[in-house]
Amino acid sequence: MTPKISSKGILLAKLLSILLIFFITPNFIFSQILPQNSFSAMKWRLIGPYRAGWGTCAEGIANQPNTYYFGGAGGGVWKTTDAGRTWQGLMQNESAAAVGALAIAPSNPKVIYVGTGQVALRYDILDGNGVFKTTDGGETWKNIGLKNTKYIGRILVDPKDENRVIVAALGHVFGNSKDRGIYLTTDGGKTWNQTLFI
Repeated sequence: MTPKISSKGILLAKLLSILLIFFITPNFIFSQILPQNSFSAMKWRLIGPYRAGWGTCAEGIANQPNTYYFGGAGGGVWKTTDAGRTWQGLMQNESAAAVGALAIAPSNPKVIYVGTGQVALRYDILDGNGVFKTTDGGETWKNIGLKNTKYIGRILVDPKDENRVIVAALGHVFGNSKDRGIYLTTDGGKTWNQTLFI
């Protein structure tokens, strides 16, 4: 007569079999010895762009993981759609080349705001010409004001409203400036209200 095995015993046997498969078999199948210098040829490399000065700001699009925009200290705005393998220069013919801030509207990624003027304080910084806006993902740009703010360091776009935007601007960098402060627009840049000045 064959002894009867309990359901707990069957379950335990199955569990041990699974553990053996996962922990012992891969060692025999997949184990290999790699030479110590297998990865020595791997190095960091610049993927561009090769012009534009240093990068001052960068933004990506949440549901497009390979698409990024960045602003250069003296080279406008650049875009990649292949995670940096190639770059396209945008905003290359506008009245200001120095970019200090860039913000993509979370509710509509075709709407991008760019604040011009270098924001790194140095003896030879480039000033800007206010805020630029695109509604077609960077194909065309329009200056939407704040030209006297000179140096814009940060832009925030309301996640639910692409027309509600806050801009932080330095104004004249080497002296007092009535244009220094925080600005708010609720109509996409048609009008601006200086909400903070110190």
